[in-house]
Amino acid sequence: MVNHWSKKVVAQDKLAAELDARFALMPGYLNLRKFKDGILSLDHAWSVYEYKAMMKVIVGAVSDLCPPEGLDLLMEYLHIHYLSHYAVHTDESLEWLSSAVFTFTRLLLNPVGAFVINNLVEPDYDPQRLHYMLHYAHTVRMKGALPSYSTELTEIHHLPLKRAFRRSNKRQEHAIKFVLRDQTTLAAFQKMVDDFQVDTAEAVVGDSDDSDSESQLQVEEEMEDDREARSRLCGTRIYTWPKQRRPGWPMRAEKTENELSLPGLTRAILHYFKDSTIEAAALSNIDPDPLIYVYDSLRVKYPSWIEEEVGTIQISSATDPSSNLRVPPKEHYLPGSAKTISERIKCAPVGKGRRDAVLVTRPTQQGDAAMRGWKVAQVLLLFKCRQFMREEQDELAFVSLFDTKKKASVTSNKMYLLKRSTKFTVINVKDIERPVHLIPKFGSDVGNSVEVKRRLDQAQESLRLNDIFNTNGLGNSDGEDNQSEASTQPVLDSMAYYSEFWLNNWIDANMYKRIY
Repeated sequence: MVNHWSKKVVAQDKLAAELDARFALMPGYLNLRKFKDGILSLDHAWSVYEYKAMMKVIVGAVSDLCPPEGLDLLMEYLHIHYLSHYAVHTDESLEWLSSAVFTFTRLLLNPVGAFVINNLVEPDYDPQRLHYMLHYAHTVRMKGALPSYSTELTEIHHLPLKRAFRRSNKRQEHAIKFVLRDQTTLAAFQKMVDDFQVDTAEAVVGDSDDSDSESQLQVEEEMEDDREARSRLCGTRIYTWPKQRRPGWPMRAEKTENELSLPGLTRAILHYFKDSTIEAAALSNIDPDPLIYVYDSLRVKYPSWIEEEVGTIQISSATDPSSNLRVPPKEHYLPGSAKTISERIKCAPVGKGRRDAVLVTRPTQQGDAAMRGWKVAQVLLLFKCRQFMREEQDELAFVSLFDTKKKASVTSNKMYLLKRSTKFTVINVKDIERPVHLIPKFGSDVGNSVEVKRRLDQAQESLRLNDIFNTNGLGNSDGEDNQSEASTQPVLDSMAYYSEFWLNNWIDANMYKRIY
């Protein structure tokens, strides 16, 4: 359905090339499919995984390019997709789902609307899959959250049959033999495992005594305590550093600043420690050029559900009316759903990989009230540093801040519009809430993204040839490596080329819930 409409809308060659270039210029992100040549240039039918990858970035790609009616319809469809995949629902979220379905249907089938007038859909267009959306909210109330009975849960059971069919050279008369042989082997192995577990359990019971029972009870209590500890940690963020730091470090801050072309790093480190200390006497112990340990990544684990989802209904206790008890949603919480999300924040050297953007907690920030005390920043350096003659190391990040140019409530695509600023600062990694995905503001000029892609491709190819040239020993005659300054570094990706970005609130369910 979406494929049919997109091919009708994107009919002009220049417009199709522009859309392909925008998808190709999309900054990378964890588990995000990279369309190096765009989407319309694909010579095969789009798979469900490609559809999902497109849905994560499509709003930013078509912004300033798609008519308002098309953008509104697209966002309502995405609302339906994200809300229907909620693993936990409240009455309020189900009302949002019903409203999104109603608005989507009204925009699409309006007799005087753009889609009917321009013959993109027939006036009586009503496929069965579209009609099913009207029953989503009622079905959740009757049977629970929709992902609990999604066909994705059973698709994996088809894989053994498909593999057996391929091994039979796709001959129907032989395929059943391969299937039966595989299933017989699996059944025999499972029986052996079950018999082994029964024999082991009987042996343990027969040889047990009182001391063993007490020991077993102690082990069970420790396991229960461990489960309680893990459940408490589900509501907090956990930061894990890699075992190996970047080769060549530790190194002094000033030398690191020159080596990595990060002007202002040493000054920002000193400013951070001067602001963080309370005792004036400690200022005299600050090392003006501290030793730092640089890393290329940092793993952050954060709660998958925002606080309001755990329980939004508050009731007063009968015995103590002043105390409010938070109760869980009455609809459904999908069993086995992950309570935490683990993602790796990358900060690779220039030209060697991604430098991810992150959401930073800034409770004292007054200029970005629409961001609820948040700021968006790009991580330029992840490092550990020791000051005040302490044994423990401070875990820090050197970041480039973005300013919020427009609130999400006033933009046509309901995304925050950010602009890269000249502000650089050092923050504690504990202020990082999660990584975020930024989409360049491509603008409304058709053909501009095609030209940008051509320039970046040329810069990357030139850098690749230079690396080959230097690797073969054809560089400087004196054998010294060229150290490029920040002003002469080639622009290799769209994050460095563009100055304005959309904060992508469609990248995953957690980010979607934070914005809406």
